[in-house]
Amino acid sequence: MAGDSDITVDLEGESLDPRAVADAITQVENLVQSLSPGSSARLVLTDLRGGSAHISMSVTGVSVDTVHDGIEALRAASVLPQGWRRESLQAVANLGDVIGMRGVDSISLKLGQAVSAIDRVIQENAQSALEPSARSLGSVRGMLYRYTNDVSRNRRSAGLRNAHSGDTLDLRFSADIAPLIREHLETEVEVWGEIERDATGRIVHLSVEGIEAVPLSDPQARDGRGLLGSDWTGGVDPVEWVRSQRG
Repeated sequence: MAGDSDITVDLEGESLDPRAVADAITQVENLVQSLSPGSSARLVLTDLRGGSAHISMSVTGVSVDTVHDGIEALRAASVLPQGWRRESLQAVANLGDVIGMRGVDSISLKLGQAVSAIDRVIQENAQSALEPSARSLGSVRGMLYRYTNDVSRNRRSAGLRNAHSGDTLDLRFSADIAPLIREHLETEVEVWGEIERDATGRIVHLSVEGIEAVPLSDPQARDGRGLLGSDWTGGVDPVEWVRSQRG
C-alpha cells in the first residue's frame, strides 16, 4: 500500500438513495480530516460512477495506511486505533449507518490496494469505543450553554463547553441540582462530580454533585485532572463517595 493515496468508496445495491452517496462521501472526509493534524488533509474527487456507486478520491495529508489499519483494528476489537481520535470512530460508526439507507446492500473502502468492508462488526466496535469506559472524580470549568428537562423520561441534562479544550460535554444531575443549573445558564462555571471518559480519554459526561460560578479573576483550571485533593472524599473510594452523595 505504500505510496498509494486513493480511496474508493463502493456502495453495492440497486436504486440507491442519492443521500447515501452524499453521506458516504461526507463520513470518509470526516474520517480523513480527523487523522490530519490541523485538519490539513485534502480530498479531490477523481471518479464517480453510477448504478452501484463507486466514488474515487485522491488523498493528501494523511496516509491511507492509517485509515486501513484503524478499520482492521476495529474489526478485531472495540479499541481506539493508533493515530485515531473520537471523530475518527464517529465517522466509521456513521459510515455503517449508510447500509441502512434505501438500496444500499453493503459499503466498502478501497484504500490503496487493500479493501476494507464496513460491516456491522466494525460499526458496533466503533460505537462501543465511543461509550464511557473509565470513571473518576474531578471537576471541569466551562460555559454552561444548554438545559434540557425531558419530563416524559425523567431525564435532565445540560451542555458545558470545556474552557480548557473547547470540547462540549453532557452534564447529568438530580432534581435538587436542576435549579442551580438553570440559575447559571450562559455563565462560566466549575462543576464537579463523577466523570466518565471514552477510550480516547475525552470526557463523555459528568454527573454533577456541585456547581458554582467562576469569578472573572480566577485562573482557568484544567479538565478534571488532579483538581481534587486526595482527602476530598475522606478516604472513601471515589465512586462510592459519589454514590453516597446521591443518596
